[in-house]
Amino acid sequence: MESNKNCIVEDVTGKTIHFHFPPGTDGIGDCVDALSQPQSPPKVEKSEVHVSQCKDDLFYNMNHPKRGISVIFNHEEFDESLDLEVRKGTKTDCTNLQETLQSMNFEVIVRNDLKFIELDTVLNEVAATDFSDSDCLLIFVLSHGVQNALYARDMFYSNNYLFDRFTPDKCPSLAGKPKIFIIQACQGKRLDPGLNVECDRLDAGVTSYRIPLYVDFLFAHSTIPGFYSWRNPVRGSFFIQAFCDELNRNWKQYDLVTILTFVNRRVACDFESYRPAEPPMHRQKQTSAFTSQLTRIIKFHPKTVENNDIQK
Repeated sequence: MESNKNCIVEDVTGKTIHFHFPPGTDGIGDCVDALSQPQSPPKVEKSEVHVSQCKDDLFYNMNHPKRGISVIFNHEEFDESLDLEVRKGTKTDCTNLQETLQSMNFEVIVRNDLKFIELDTVLNEVAATDFSDSDCLLIFVLSHGVQNALYARDMFYSNNYLFDRFTPDKCPSLAGKPKIFIIQACQGKRLDPGLNVECDRLDAGVTSYRIPLYVDFLFAHSTIPGFYSWRNPVRGSFFIQAFCDELNRNWKQYDLVTILTFVNRRVACDFESYRPAEPPMHRQKQTSAFTSQLTRIIKFHPKTVENNDIQK
């Protein structure tokens, strides 16, 4: 008989956590809970799905009647058993995101402090949505995290769990459309003290084609693997502050990958931690990052008909 397995992870508090997994699972990659594992939507029993893009199009079609859904999973408080700090400042992040996304005509869905099973239910509901009239899908997670994993209110789960149900075989109405995941969370405990630098520059037609399943995804993370992600208890996190500011300024002018590059620069150059009473934590820097599996350019255009309801 196969023995049960244990998963040991060091979290952001420095505490070592032991998670117990039943036979047939393999630790963090299957990090659900000891209850029955929630099921993703069934795969589409088709060899083809219809897309609104030709193979050689340079830009994604962002001219659908609707912008699309944006879900914000906002986590401020956690079960006592996890021994995690309250994420002060995340309400500011969430409010700023709502206002920014509303101005871009997203339908914004906010869910606060969900347990894992509740988060899973929301993801399944979103995956079952008909996106035929929508440009894209945008999902945010604001939470504590460790490398390759995030915290719901009651437990942690693999990052991969967020996007696996949105592949074109499971969510055909999103085939060929951007699926964007943005995560504000730590990925470890390492610190980045930065380094002073000086600039020494003197001037200071095919109709049918096959696509892989894990294509048209874009992932942006507030920090790089292994490192802290900083958050101000009043103004919010470095990353979300920069993201909202750059998106508000530039979404009508630049494509999304360019805007995320601007965000990387802002986070790297304009922010540092302020903890003078804790010298090792004082004046620390941060590097945000993104990974693109996009096949075209995402360029948002203003919508003529508003679709910006906020659901709480």
